[in-house]
Amino acid sequence: MVVRDPADIDRLIAALSEPGATAAMVHHSGRPKVYDEDLGEVPDHDMTIGVWQGFGYLSFADLDHDFAHLDGVPGSPGFAADYAEYPAGSGVTLQELRAALAEFLESAQRPTRVNWREPM
Repeated sequence: MVVRDPADIDRLIAALSEPGATAAMVHHSGRPKVYDEDLGEVPDHDMTIGVWQGFGYLSFADLDHDFAHLDGVPGSPGFAADYAEYPAGSGVTLQELRAALAEFLESAQRPTRVNWREPM
């Protein structure tokens, strides 16, 4: 799915909320690429998002930020997707997830509207 505007963000969140959906990898086309010996040119960032039991999940890493999950609602459950795993307490409201994705779409930078925590 290509996300260009807030309506697309809503469609993405709705799709990830469907039964059987897993996490999605997100790449911003406005960011630079880096060279990997095995893969060639790849995005300079790693971002995944997911929706589970009414909570939104997000992880992010780039050259300036170590891998981190959101510092979410303490009672949010953990979510193990196909290729991403989010610990308990890292889920946020879907409104917060939407705001973070809108910020990323606009700025191409790690969202600052949410709080982050690095894995222990």
